[in-house]
Amino acid sequence: MACGHHSQKIKSFFIDDYKVYLKILEKGKEAFQKGDFNRAREIYEILYQNSRDETIARESLYALACTHFILAENSDDFNKAIVFWNKWSNLAPSVLENEDPRMLGPLLQNKVKKWITDADAVEILKSEANKVKLLLQSKKQEIQTLKHQIKTLEEIDQRIQEKKQEISSNIE
Repeated sequence: MACGHHSQKIKSFFIDDYKVYLKILEKGKEAFQKGDFNRAREIYEILYQNSRDETIARESLYALACTHFILAENSDDFNKAIVFWNKWSNLAPSVLENEDPRMLGPLLQNKVKKWITDADAVEILKSEANKVKLLLQSKKQEIQTLKHQIKTLEEIDQRIQEKKQEISSNIE
């Protein structure tokens, strides 16, 4: 009889544990729906790392991948999101269901990644173009300064020539 009581305590512990994880998962969903993706990501990360329940871990991993995609600001962030996506995809049941998000996997891994890489390249080119523009403005300013200095020197030379001529005419 003691063994049955012990087994009941263990079952009760895991049920309570599961209920706590569900409540935490719900907090993550609430943060996500409010647009607080950083908070949602933190919650899902904690659940993924600490849940002893496979379903909760898998669901939090899926949500973690989604929040990483949403918060990705560059190709490194996007690649990190892909890693979470692949981990989740490997844990999900092997048979695809209707409306299965894994059907987006090829899109995320190929096209979107290429778009982000292309966008990063465009940003680099824009940055380089701005540097060239600033350099060009600087060179234009230098040219203006040099033109002014040349004009001033020509005026001085002109006065010197006039003085030489004046002196030369006074000597004769």
